[in-house]
Amino acid sequence: HEAQQELQAIPEKQNSLAKEVASVHALIEGKLEQTRHRIATQPELVFDAAKLEVGFHGTALGLAGASLYVLNDRSSSVYRIGSDGKSSDVVVAAPSLEFPLRSFVAATATELDILQGNGALQALNLKEKTLATVPVAYANTDREIRAAVLYNNRLYTLDVKNNQIFRHNRAEKGFGTGASWITDAAVDVRKGRSLAIDGSLY
Repeated sequence: HEAQQELQAIPEKQNSLAKEVASVHALIEGKLEQTRHRIATQPELVFDAAKLEVGFHGTALGLAGASLYVLNDRSSSVYRIGSDGKSSDVVVAAPSLEFPLRSFVAATATELDILQGNGALQALNLKEKTLATVPVAYANTDREIRAAVLYNNRLYTLDVKNNQIFRHNRAEKGFGTGASWITDAAVDVRKGRSLAIDGSLY
């Protein structure tokens, strides 16, 4: 009889233990989130970019001054979104370029540097709304520059075809031939999509 009672109590004990484990697990996860410095927030719609252009496909955001800039990679058009989140205007409308604009590289209050499909840069004068080519020299003619970032007056480019990140120093015009940044043959960046830098490259 006692054995029967013990057997009947097992599911209740299991349920009780499961609740305790779940409670402790939730507490641990909460503490881990605090140590990761993560804050859960609700996203807020700033601007509906889909109304800018039929078939709009935004691939890059850039902040210059008090304005947000967005790039439509289907037409290489660049739009400015006002700080009020309501106004917008075309800065560059479907420019006639041999290679399309891909992503924003750097920004100042007066200029946006934009990566082209061939690895060159286009400097967008925000006041004049004009583009000017900034040459970038490469050792490899067969390359695929997926991303670029500007840091300490040097340009870093991600070449996924050659599995390399190159560092280009400033030249008289544009940027000189890049030096290989990756020295470890085990590092594989062929699936890389973007670059970020704060002294270290990510």
